[in-house]
Amino acid sequence: MTRYTIPAESFLGAAQVFHWATNRHFQLWFTGQFKTRHKRTETVLRRLSVRKKLRSIRYGKGLIYALPRKTRGFDEVNPKVVH
Repeated sequence: MTRYTIPAESFLGAAQVFHWATNRHFQLWFTGQFKTRHKRTETVLRRLSVRKKLRSIRYGKGLIYALPRKTRGFDEVNPKVVH
């Protein structure tokens, strides 16, 4: 049985479509279904946010992600998410 690994570049490509996206949005985009835990999505989103290729902030109980160029002028100290 072959396993399909979603490359990290695909996450950056999908992030261009969304203004702000949660882990759930990325899971639905790539797999078509939502599970409470999807290890590949969790690790790649964390890795990209640590490398500053994605911006992540706390929104409610979870994290939301966006490309830095889509959120220019974003205030890290007083975050206000605008859709």
